[in-house]
Amino acid sequence: MYVPVSIIFYSITVQSKQLKNDQNINERVLIYMEYQYPIDLDWSNDEMMQVVSFFNAVEAYYESSVDGKKLLDRYKHFKQIVPGKAEEKQIFKEFENSSGYSSYHAVKAAQSSPEQKVFSAKSK
Repeated sequence: MYVPVSIIFYSITVQSKQLKNDQNINERVLIYMEYQYPIDLDWSNDEMMQVVSFFNAVEAYYESSVDGKKLLDRYKHFKQIVPGKAEEKQIFKEFENSSGYSSYHAVKAAQSSPEQKVFSAKSK
């Protein structure tokens, strides 16, 4: 049984704001993101960290970019923890329902172009 575990991430971005007198100022904006990771409580702490690390790489694929080798290495570690295809699909679906990010499409993109170094959903 998988228990959704909430992990909250905060990041700061800088945006430029145009003023009436044509001066630019930088405004710091706090972005709040919360994802629920499908975690099996029977996994060890190390296994949980590896699964979360894989999902972090998927998030990077959608939010910015990710090194293809890094994504595939993390997927390989994920598959050592979750070897079954049905179980993988269930976990991917739970993560997609929580985040809106398809782990399958991120991994497929990296697998389909091994010569490409960096991948991003934004560059499609």
